Amino acid sequence: MFMHNCRKYIFLIMCLITSAANTQSFETIWFDMQSKYNNLKNKFSTLRDLDKYSTDYWKTTAKNFDNLIQGVPDINFLNNYNVGEAMVRTDYCRIQKFEECYLENCLSDKTKSIIKNFKDNDKDLLQKKSTLNCSSSTLGHLFYASKVSENLNISPKTIVEFGGGYGNLSHVFKQIYPEVTIIIFDLLESIALQYLFLKYTNPNIDIIVHGSPIQDDLQKNAIHLVPIYLLNECSFTTDLFISTFAITESSNFVQNLVIQKHFFNANLIYVVGQLNGWKEAGHRWMTDHQNLISAIRNNYKKIQCNPYHIFEENHKSYEMIAIKN
Repeated sequence: MFMHNCRKYIFLIMCLITSAANTQSFETIWFDMQSKYNNLKNKFSTLRDLDKYSTDYWKTTAKNFDNLIQGVPDINFLNNYNVGEAMVRTDYCRIQKFEECYLENCLSDKTKSIIKNFKDNDKDLLQKKSTLNCSSSTLGHLFYASKVSENLNISPKTIVEFGGGYGNLSHVFKQIYPEVTIIIFDLLESIALQYLFLKYTNPNIDIIVHGSPIQDDLQKNAIHLVPIYLLNECSFTTDLFISTFAITESSNFVQNLVIQKHFFNANLIYVVGQLNGWKEAGHRWMTDHQNLISAIRNNYKKIQCNPYHIFEENHKSYEMIAIKN
């Protein structure tokens, strides 16, 4: 009994030591993020056709993100005006109530069992507003993850997320599917914030930033952050391709790259996006993307396409679910 207790205490001490070793201060992670970001900027600064990867809207927004990233550590970075406008939901209104209703009343027993132990472990970077004790942003991401789970026959081994925001959807996926490998394709400014958020909130998960193309042999159970400039050179298949607004807010050039990759031969596609360019001040600031919807229809047999609940007269959105098998 004495030896058994000794072994138990030694094991607990080793766990505490390992946990401490994996925990870095926010400031340390911030400076690490800056270093990775600047390395990527230098690597891709002379890339041919660089402008084709961004819309005019993002080219302006990216400068504001760059100022934040290059600045001093700011643990309230999610409350930055530009980050909030592009990536963070803070309201609690009919949209959030719709999502709460779905999560509380409309899920199958299978999905309920998957998300029943979910807790919003974002280290209180955002205020908890929902009746589910999570932020409005996490509520929306949990809604997406649950919609995906309702349409998956098995737990996914790999997920490709096109446009990862500040990383919170992948953060949610890793909590409900701990063994999944996630690949996020995004622009450099977003990758920097994803690394910062995911590294800070998930100290025991490997967050890997790539400066070269990835293939099927990439590290399992990790979250891989891949610059969108490498998209055409990457070659692998995935269980799920998901994009929540990002792909519909991308340039036609980028959309066509994803189409040419056949959405990485995903068994399931989940896309939420805007339909009409979301007219602002009388002009379009995003691209039309009927070719994206047509490409999904041409490659997948079982398709659901519905209006999305973030929907207003001049802000028409849709939700598309496509299943290969």
